[in-house]
Order: sequence, then C-alpha cells, then structure tokens
Amino acid sequence: MKKFFSEIKGHLMTGIGYMLPLIIGSSLVVAIPQLIALAMGTPSLTEDLTGFLGFLYQVQQVGWTGIGMVNTVLAAFIAYSIADKPAIGAGFVAGGQAPHTPAGVSHEAPSPPAPRLASWAPCSTPSSLATWLSGR
Repeated sequence: MKKFFSEIKGHLMTGIGYMLPLIIGSSLVVAIPQLIALAMGTPSLTEDLTGFLGFLYQVQQVGWTGIGMVNTVLAAFIAYSIADKPAIGAGFVAGGQAPHTPAGVSHEAPSPPAPRLASWAPCSTPSSLATWLSGR
C-alpha cells in the first residue's frame, strides 16, 4: 500500500512539474501588460480597448487562456507519467473535458459551467467558420 501511494505521489509530482512553467509564464503574461497599463495611468485594461491599451488587453487575454489550460496540462502529464507518450493525447482530452463534467461536484449547489476552449476559437460554429474562411 505504501508503494502504491508513493507511485501516485510520483505521478502527481511529474504533472505538477510540467504544469508549473505554464502557470508561471501565463501569470507573467497577465501581470506585465497590467503593470505597463498602471505605469501609463490606466488602472484597468478593460476601459479602453483601442490602440496600445487594446494590444495590452489582447496580450493579457493570451495569459488568461494559458491559465485556463492548467487542468488540461496537468491531466496530460500525469497520464504521461503513468503510461509514457501514448497517454499524452488521452490526458489532454480528459483534462479538457474535466471542467465540463459533474464529477466531484455536490448536487446540492450547482456550479456555473466553465467556458469551453472552443468558444474562444475564431470559428467555434460552422457558420462562423464559413465567415472566418471567407475573410468577412
């Protein structure tokens, strides 16, 4: 039993080790545009989305997207630790679906659904795909 928990700990630590650079890098990408905006005298990047401040807002959104991928990356690299390279794809899929399942959630107080990564894509529906491809 002690060996089993030791192996579990090793797999979790591998996943966390691969996840940490994502968290640190994404957090910096969120923080640096905010610091630049504060130095320019703008307390919030959501007030003016034009010009350089709009660019800073878009850069900050890239960081938030990275932070939103934490579950996915953690699951993928825990799977990698358990079953090597063939498990990475399954881990990414499972980690991407994990926030959208009721697993581990109390049925007394439902939580709001998490945003799907596909909704952030430029073509999340077939009609928007046609619009995006046509360049309109």
